Amino acid sequence: DSLCKRISTALGGLRQACRYVPQETLITIYNALIKPLFDYCDIVWGNLNSTLSARLQKLQNRVARIITRKGYDERSLDIRKQLGWDDLETIRRKHTAILMYKIDNKKAPDYLSNLFTCSNNDYDLRGKEIRLILPKFRTEFAKRNCFSFTGAKVWNSIPFNIRSSSSLSLFKKNINDLAVI
Repeated sequence: DSLCKRISTALGGLRQACRYVPQETLITIYNALIKPLFDYCDIVWGNLNSTLSARLQKLQNRVARIITRKGYDERSLDIRKQLGWDDLETIRRKHTAILMYKIDNKKAPDYLSNLFTCSNNDYDLRGKEIRLILPKFRTEFAKRNCFSFTGAKVWNSIPFNIRSSSSLSLFKKNINDLAVI
């Protein structure tokens, strides 16, 4: 509720400014004032239920409509594509993937690294690659809200050639170029 209220307040200011400034300036205002609200700690609170997630997505869609000056007769997906924006779920997955890269390359604190264990196969199998073991939970709620599960799931879904990128900047570029994460 607090996050939605803060975004809505910033959105009102953006709506006021849209009559007087060009689209490039509106995008700059969005990147400076509103986008950080969506991005801040999204890995922690990102495993929302569908109702809360949809509520935040509607706010991002509303921002996109204000910036492009489009009405509700145009699809939000098309407007976001025109702006080059991903939906919030994809952004959260990318942020999780970046944190998992840091964990895998020992650039994150030990308490995060200790949450994950690698599969250890002694067999010489075709397509053998190191994957993280998904912890076992009895409920879907626990799976959805546990970083050790969602982080491992996102990391395992990334192709091995991208996971083994030589630098963080190259990994970020490859993740952004990846169609589905």
